[in-house]
Amino acid sequence: MNVLERWAAEEFTRVPVGPSPDDLRRRVRVRRARRAAASLAALALVSVVAGIAVSQRSPDRRVEVVGPTTPTTLPIATTAEFPPLARIVRMVREQVSLQWNPAAGSPRPDSVEIVEVSRAEAEALEGGSPSRTRYFVQVIGDFVCRGCSGIGSPPPHGSVLQLSFGPSGYSTAFGIGGNHPADLAAAGTVYRLPL
Repeated sequence: MNVLERWAAEEFTRVPVGPSPDDLRRRVRVRRARRAAASLAALALVSVVAGIAVSQRSPDRRVEVVGPTTPTTLPIATTAEFPPLARIVRMVREQVSLQWNPAAGSPRPDSVEIVEVSRAEAEALEGGSPSRTRYFVQVIGDFVCRGCSGIGSPPPHGSVLQLSFGPSGYSTAFGIGGNHPADLAAAGTVYRLPL
């Protein structure tokens, strides 16, 4: 075996030194945190765009923000219309508690609007993206998207919190929009969901 063959054999059998397990775990945590922040920011942006698109599509049916609660004239939602109602209520309560902005001085929302939507209506409400949404919930109040801010930028703020749920009642998306709620009546019968 000459020198060149020996050198080639050594190069092919050498084990490269890689990052330590701690470095790999740290890289995975950083990637996950970046993906989560990007996903939340994208959901917030999609909700804002969807709200704007819906309000532009039907300006004569645009909902006006008149207060922190939904009108009490709406029928109350039951499990007959929304079978996974308990799971939806639990998730909405958690999100309202988490995203509500008590510093604004407005009262905490005590009821929300909910509507069952078709796939096409869900895609229209969510900006045209493919959707697994079956139920769409809208809360009027004062909200700050905790966990949505990037480094050095303030978190998104708005008066409309929107949540989407799949057929089994698991959340598929949420977002905080500006001051233009979607017109849920265009998608079907709107119900009130007391919190």
